Amino acid sequence: MSPTEHTTISPSNLQLIIDALGDYARRMGIDFTQNSFAEELQRTNTPNDILKLLQQREEAFIKFRNRNRTLINCFSPAVPVLHIFSQKLGDAVSLVSFKAPLSFSVPM
Repeated sequence: MSPTEHTTISPSNLQLIIDALGDYARRMGIDFTQNSFAEELQRTNTPNDILKLLQQREEAFIKFRNRNRTLINCFSPAVPVLHIFSQKLGDAVSLVSFKAPLSFSVPM
């Protein structure tokens, strides 16, 4: 979306955005009264400002995710191997049974 492009939000869609943010805060355990993002939201005057703010957060997240992609790419080949190893190890452990004596006698 270019900076000059304007998107309009209907009041019902604005309410959906507000409800979604509230639901997100509850699920994530975020207290928006102590959050800088909430302060930015309070300073917005129009639905377009809210959309712009959300788009900025999305762009920041994408940059963050892509910056850390190298680490993810390093571990990606190891995950299937570890998964298979874990599965085989679990199968082997399930074949072993430990039988403890049900009762024991104490010498006197």
